[in-house]
Amino acid sequence: MATGLRKSNPSKKKWKNYIDELANLIFFWGFSILFFTIFRLSFVLIFSSELNWNKISCDLINVLITGFRFDTMVTSYFILVPFLSNLILYNSKKKYVVKKLRGIFQQLFIILSPLICIITLNYFKEYNNQFNHFVFLALYDDLDAVIKTIISDFNPLINLFCLLLIYYLSNKIFNYFEKGRKISSYLIKIKSLKGRGVLIVLTLILFIFSIRGSTSKRPIMRKL
Repeated sequence: MATGLRKSNPSKKKWKNYIDELANLIFFWGFSILFFTIFRLSFVLIFSSELNWNKISCDLINVLITGFRFDTMVTSYFILVPFLSNLILYNSKKKYVVKKLRGIFQQLFIILSPLICIITLNYFKEYNNQFNHFVFLALYDDLDAVIKTIISDFNPLINLFCLLLIYYLSNKIFNYFEKGRKISSYLIKIKSLKGRGVLIVLTLILFIFSIRGSTSKRPIMRKL
């Protein structure tokens, strides 16, 4: 009996490590989607006087839905490596590797995403581009000109302050949640091997939908 208990403990520890990281990745995904949603709503409020509300009021829900689909795809790119590493390396000896990878991609997200959002806001303010072109992942040939415009025509201190504030708050939120166990406390209740298998397959399916930005055969694509 004692031998059996010793054998079961490493397995439980591996599963706990997997669940802990999965919970952190779920939070990472939710945080990212909320961040982009707040950005889009802020964009509408900031430029409300310049937008054609007769046209946009009918399309706003569709724009937000389309934006959500792009956001899930973009977020999944940041989560891809830690997600797969958690599946492959959820060994107690490799726990630090999975955690380190997640930390690296979290840092990349909270550095790059606010930067691109601020560039997008300044771009629209300068060039008054069409409303549906602010969707994340929109790449412009004159990006270099936009950056120079931000530096020369807009207050770079305000932009820098916003970047640093978002970076600071994002780190605080991630660090605070990592000490909590709300999501993992629910997932860890899955005890049976069948239940664990279903959870793993379900997360894989949902991740595939997320990185494609679609549940249909055709993934979401940006119209040029």
